[in-house]
Amino acid sequence: MKSDIEQPLLPYEPRLLDNQKVKKLSALILRPALKSIEIFLLAVRAEIDVELQALRPEKNGKRYPLGQCLEITQAMEKRFMKMQNMYLRGAAADGRAALLKFLRAGGGIRQIWGDLRGEYFQNAFLIGDYYVDVSNDTVNPAKPKVEILPFENSQLSPIQNHHHFARLTQRYWKAHAFPNIILPEYAAHSPVLLVFSDGRVQFQPTSIYMTALTLRDRFTPSEKFLADFEMPINLFENLKEILSSAHFQVPIDLSTGKAIARASCQDWRVLLDSKGKEFVGDKLVLSMQSILAANDALKNTRLRLITQE
Repeated sequence: MKSDIEQPLLPYEPRLLDNQKVKKLSALILRPALKSIEIFLLAVRAEIDVELQALRPEKNGKRYPLGQCLEITQAMEKRFMKMQNMYLRGAAADGRAALLKFLRAGGGIRQIWGDLRGEYFQNAFLIGDYYVDVSNDTVNPAKPKVEILPFENSQLSPIQNHHHFARLTQRYWKAHAFPNIILPEYAAHSPVLLVFSDGRVQFQPTSIYMTALTLRDRFTPSEKFLADFEMPINLFENLKEILSSAHFQVPIDLSTGKAIARASCQDWRVLLDSKGKEFVGDKLVLSMQSILAANDALKNTRLRLITQE
């Protein structure tokens, strides 16, 4: 098996590649201009705040910018694509010029996502050797809006598997994680069912990174998660009623759901061996549409979770 260094880079994976050219460009172009780059990013962030605060003043009961890390990061990514056309003066213009010089010399800007210091999910950018967080205040609004650090000092690490994902959802999202044995046909790529403190229910993960991780590791992360967690019977029965009425096919009982979920992982692995990654990747995109439709069907559901803790 390949080492971590040799493994192909997953989409949005927070990992610094051993690229001597990028290291040289970072030292030559970015490092002397970090302060002006920060000023440029703060100027752009001010524009983004006006736009997003009007579009979505609240998210899950929290006032902007709380919880809108992804939205801010995506808005910044769009600005990066057209920053050469921005009208700027002073230090902000100098920061923009440094980034453009870096890109034209062969450097890159890549969006990344992962586990920040074991506390929460974080969206950020990898610019050369630097971790650049343009939504640093979305958990604690008292923090600076922009943070730039050498990547090795950021403590942003890749999500390793679904156990890791579930632990972080419990810590950050305050959600309880259960195995997806209610829609077991889709458990190979979305093995986690989350119940939030307000009763909301979601099937997870649905992200590109986690889907790519699952495919790379041949559906083993899903298989292990499904084997190690249990779903309470009352939760199963409640979801069975809701999803059946929304015309989803659900198993008759818990044991049947477990068996179908386990078989789903095995079936996808067989398909991977016989048809290859590209074919399976295309089928995963289609299958993911069904789990997103299930989440949409559950968006107004509020369940009272009874646990034995």
